[in-house]
Amino acid sequence: MERIARRWKSLSQEEVWRIRNASSVEQYATGGLAGGQYMPAYTGALVGKAVTLNFEGREALHYRFEDAHALTWQDGAGGEGREFYQAHVGAQNVYFVHHAVEGTLEGRTLVLDFDTGLVTLCAAKIGNGYEAREVGHTFYFGRIAGVGDGKEPLHGFTHDLVGKAIRWTYRENEMMVKHIYLTPQYYAYTMIGGLNGWTSATPADYVKIRENLYIFTWLEERQAGIEGICLIDLEAMHDVGGFFGINSGDTFECYTFGAKGEWSTPHTDFED
Repeated sequence: MERIARRWKSLSQEEVWRIRNASSVEQYATGGLAGGQYMPAYTGALVGKAVTLNFEGREALHYRFEDAHALTWQDGAGGEGREFYQAHVGAQNVYFVHHAVEGTLEGRTLVLDFDTGLVTLCAAKIGNGYEAREVGHTFYFGRIAGVGDGKEPLHGFTHDLVGKAIRWTYRENEMMVKHIYLTPQYYAYTMIGGLNGWTSATPADYVKIRENLYIFTWLEERQAGIEGICLIDLEAMHDVGGFFGINSGDTFECYTFGAKGEWSTPHTDFED
């Protein structure tokens, strides 16, 4: 049996930019886990909304959702853009928004809660100081201006998922992965379908949005260095997520996906 390679090949900064610049929306917004039978539908519920997002630790962001896949944004530092985006309902009145920032190596994932008026931004960038192709990110917690009473505590990091495990099914009998939430900084996963037998532990972050609703991110540092991010609904046992980075085929990707989940045991038994 051929041994599975455990680490990606390095790329130079110039190669990273060449790959990013050569990738169109039509290429990077599909593929991989996208389009599976448990992927939530895209939502048009944000169309026409304009929001101001005020964060701790960074300038405000002003977003307008022009249509179901086009948004414009400005920030307090003079930045602006018009981007393709993908949005899904992550739970009642909570939205998962995922997009790349054109002309840059950056990507953003927003989780907007229009009941509480809270927002979390995961600001990602290809190149984290260790490898040119590896993604790094920073979380920012804030409020949606004019929504909510302003008294709700901001979202924040949590240990709630640590010690638990969920088996996620993207496509029946084809792509199933078990996530084992090991520590506040790491998780492990076992490929049950697809690349069966692969098990790896990678850096992770966990953020609590509401009771039974969490953001979970990971960096595939033992593979191609891409970032995965999910909004997990433990009541519905469903998630919506996205990937961002340069994949093992050396192409840029920024797309969304979804899966159904079921509780599992926190060990790496390939047969469960």
